[in-house]
Amino acid sequence: MALGFGLAHLDGYPFEVRYSRRSLVRARAAADVAASAYVYFSRLFSGVEPDIAVIVASESDWESRQPYGLPFFNDDDDQIRPGIVVMPAGSGDFWIAIGEDIRRASPRGYTRLLATYTDGTGGLDLQPFFDLVTIHELGHAFEVLGDLRLRLSGWVRSSPTWPSTRSWQRSCRKVSTHWRCFPSWERRVGVWVLGCAPLASARWKISKPTTREVMTR
Repeated sequence: MALGFGLAHLDGYPFEVRYSRRSLVRARAAADVAASAYVYFSRLFSGVEPDIAVIVASESDWESRQPYGLPFFNDDDDQIRPGIVVMPAGSGDFWIAIGEDIRRASPRGYTRLLATYTDGTGGLDLQPFFDLVTIHELGHAFEVLGDLRLRLSGWVRSSPTWPSTRSWQRSCRKVSTHWRCFPSWERRVGVWVLGCAPLASARWKISKPTTREVMTR
């Protein structure tokens, strides 16, 4: 069964939105982020409007070799739309492991990360950061379904449109504030690269990807 099939619908967006049970609040927030990026990219790329579904899935509905928590784009033939962008409905082991890896690799960076991504109780909440990854995955949807020629390696940073995309991110206060608060070394290489290799075998429980595969996905 295709991912998203049978899940609830959420109307009012320029694409189909599906979400898992008890995820309506998160689905609305995620769809708002995706819609802002979708409208921006459509204007940037001369009216291209890829036919996609944004799926906000709980861990039980997550069907992918990607670890739960890492947004992804899929354009396989058996999807509910020509393309799907899948976002997590909540946290999971992957996010927790990333936080632990950053804490061990850079205690100072972790302190700054925790101050920016607080869950309100002293813990870490990486949801706003992974909303940025969703923007990157939307870039894949425009690239593939719009037959564009883009370079999306380096995930959030997209060449040749990175300067425009960066300006747009700064205009989205909630998202861009979190992005700019990352230390420069984290912005350059991507947070999860620090721990992707050990996480692959120990925590992801899937075949181990290389750093290049993770960074160019």
